[in-house]
This record gives sequence, structure tokens and C-alpha cells, in this order.
Amino acid sequence: YADCTGLTAGAPPTQATLAATASGSAAQGRHTLSLDTLDNAGTCHVAREVVTYDTIGPVARVTFGLVTGRDTRTRARWSATDATSPVQSYDVVVARRGSTADYTATGTVGTQRTTGRLVAGGTYLTTVLARDAAGNVGSTVQLSLTVPDDDRSLIATGRWQRSTLASDYLGSHLRSGTRGSAATFRRTGRTFTVGVLTTPTAGRLDVYVDGVRTGYDLYEPTLLVRKQLVVARFTLPGSHTVRLVVRGTHRAQSAGSNVYVDSFTVVP
Repeated sequence: YADCTGLTAGAPPTQATLAATASGSAAQGRHTLSLDTLDNAGTCHVAREVVTYDTIGPVARVTFGLVTGRDTRTRARWSATDATSPVQSYDVVVARRGSTADYTATGTVGTQRTTGRLVAGGTYLTTVLARDAAGNVGSTVQLSLTVPDDDRSLIATGRWQRSTLASDYLGSHLRSGTRGSAATFRRTGRTFTVGVLTTPTAGRLDVYVDGVRTGYDLYEPTLLVRKQLVVARFTLPGSHTVRLVVRGTHRAQSAGSNVYVDSFTVVP
């Protein structure tokens, strides 16, 4: 009934309670409960109550990255969305894999955390769980980040110079345009990445992974720092040797044959 239409007059109740039990087929969201009564005088009494039916937890999202420049900290940011109820709080853990947590928060309303100086080559995990105002808990979301090694960890041979840019990882990089100059590292992992600069004065780089060569052209018309070259991926972790060799040639558009190496990353 709506607005007492079709009701028989009678004494109105002195107290009324609106309650409902939702079935599994009920739609998520806001619903209105109504109670209409018609008293002996013909007056319609209307009670309305808006309730929210919500059984679905919020969907969390995480970003996790290095702070740029000379800083070796990481910054994790998280958020969540919920179509029905407001997001109320988060449980967050930032920890190095296989070690104790660097940061733990339960029921926090904060949405970011910057951790301290981290271990080169270490893999860190940010784990986030979100709750909404209805008490629903969403699925756990996890994102990992492996901290790069600086170029100072490379074994360099030939003619290399150290140059500095504010945006370099740890503040500097290696540069060489001399054919045959090389930089080598050996690590255990599955994914091997080299951080380079691509510039208008860059040339060609040969990368040997366990002796197998792949060529790269590092020329770009504008400077791009911290470009990540994924030089090898393996199904299982293993020990591999990566050797970077300056070819000493360049395309016609380039003003030089330089190779700029800033870092390398090995994901376990």
C-alpha cells in the first residue's frame, strides 16, 4: 500500500518498529522500508526508514615505488572503492620478504607510507586490506618491489666516467662511448633489468646474458632517465651473468655513441 490507500481505519499503534531480513537475491544498495497506518479519524500515519543492504567488501588498490633521486626510500600508496558503503579503514603491512615488517598499521585511515633506507636487492611487499562502514572486509591486495643495485656494484672494465644528475638513482651514473668498455654483474633471480639513460647523444649497447647477445639502441631525441631494460626473464630463479658492452656505434640522428648505466635490478 502507498499512503494508506486501501487500508481500513483503526486505532494507530502507539509504537512501531520497522525491520527487514534481506534474501540472497536482494539488490545491494539503499532500500526504503515503509509502514502506513490509518486511524479512526481517517488520518494516515506514515513511517519511512532508509536502510543499506551491503554484503560486499571494498576493492583495494596499491601503488609501490621508489622515491626518485638520491633517496633510496620507497613510498606505498593505497586506496579503495566501495559502491555501497563508505571505506572506513585499512590494515597495511610493508615488509621485506623473509624478514620482519618495516611498517604495520591496523585500522588506519591513512593512505600512504614512506619507508626508510632499504637494502639493495631486497624485495619488499606492501599488503593492504580494506574495510567499509558496513563491516565488510575486502580481499587482500599485495604488491612487491625489488630495490635496485646502484651502478657502483657493477664490475667495470675499459674507459668509464662517472656523471651526476639529480634524478639519477643514488645521484650518479656511469658513462662510456669507448668501444669494448664493459660492466658486469652476476646475481640469482628470475628477471634481470638494467636502468639506463636514453639521450640524444646515446649509441648502441650489447647485453650478454650467459654469453647470449641482445642489442639495444639507447638513442632518444629527448633525455629519459631511469629507463628500465628487461634484459632477461627465466621461469625459475637461477644464477646468471649479465655483461653490458659498449658497441661504439650510433644511428645517424645521434650526436654520440655513449652508453649511460644507472642501476640494475634482479627480481628473485
